[in-house]
Amino acid sequence: MAYCPNCKYEYQPGIQICPDCGDMLIEGAPAVGGAAFPPDNSWVKICGVSGGVKSEVALGALETSNIPSTLISSAFGSFNRAAAVNTGLPNVRKDLNFILVPREFREEAEMILEAVLGEDYIEIESDQQ
Repeated sequence: MAYCPNCKYEYQPGIQICPDCGDMLIEGAPAVGGAAFPPDNSWVKICGVSGGVKSEVALGALETSNIPSTLISSAFGSFNRAAAVNTGLPNVRKDLNFILVPREFREEAEMILEAVLGEDYIEIESDQQ
């Protein structure tokens, strides 16, 4: 199968250019398993979610829509202090998780998460816009 090195989507044989971003496709399959690529400045914080179950529901909704995502807990020591500054939330709770997605999926991810989480969607101010 061919896949896009930029979008990481797989395509049927015979397709040579990614219909989403226009990059040339690569034969094979994207690397799966092992260590994940760490989020960098191309990933943006979408929202805060309290509790593990709600976080899993949110990640599942994004996965169903083929949107790469990761979860960072505010309970991680220095991240908890930095989160208060970076998110605009004065008192970041230790049970609050932040969902990050690649920048190009931001708008779609926000719509999905607002619909899935409803009142549990905690909007954050992101410095990565």
